[in-house]
Amino acid sequence: MDDRISVLFVGSGLHYSTETMNSLQFEFGVSALRCDSIEDALGAPGIDLSALRLLVVDQRLAEDLLARPGAYRQTAGEGCIAFAYRKEDAAREFRARWRRLEDGDIGFLPTNVPVEIWRSTLRLLLHQHLHIPMALVEVAGPPELRSSPPLPRSETPCEEPRQNLFRRLTKREKEVLKLVARGESNKAVAGRLGITEHTVKLHMHNLVNKIGVPNRTAAASFYFEVAGQPERQR
Repeated sequence: MDDRISVLFVGSGLHYSTETMNSLQFEFGVSALRCDSIEDALGAPGIDLSALRLLVVDQRLAEDLLARPGAYRQTAGEGCIAFAYRKEDAAREFRARWRRLEDGDIGFLPTNVPVEIWRSTLRLLLHQHLHIPMALVEVAGPPELRSSPPLPRSETPCEEPRQNLFRRLTKREKEVLKLVARGESNKAVAGRLGITEHTVKLHMHNLVNKIGVPNRTAAASFYFEVAGQPERQR
């Protein structure tokens, strides 16, 4: 294995096996490593973490991550951090306790999902697109993320909240939404952005829940509404 590690899993080998590391290297073309703790990774001879793109921390280390986020952030370097979980309750509690303003953004990687979803989510994380599953947004998210009947455009109090929702989207999610609003199919969107159709579907799944709409048609209407606002508000 290349000693320049791209993905570091911190957790038990029971959940992150050697076979998993090998499959990631084969499918994604990245070098992956698993260690029981950050200290083990830093102390491993011949391991170079300067190329690290993603640090995945298992839910069993939640308390350690919350207690010393700086140590994990320093290890991640320019890469992002993701919290891997098997139980939604554990992820909700962690998200509620994570100090985003002080310790930065963090992604979430569910492991109790079909392997196709797991791989697609991991691919997003590798490209710095932090993923928050719908179940966590519905329970732990702020009220403005939940669906509610839209007010008429003439009632200005609804304008700022809708712009706030738009600002919550990642750059890639905005790109996907823009193309979908123009009537592009998932296949066409994937071709334009150089990603897979499954990744497009995952982006759509994430963004419709972030903006609180039921489907892609409503998402398109949402885009045309906010896109008409001055650029400085987006």
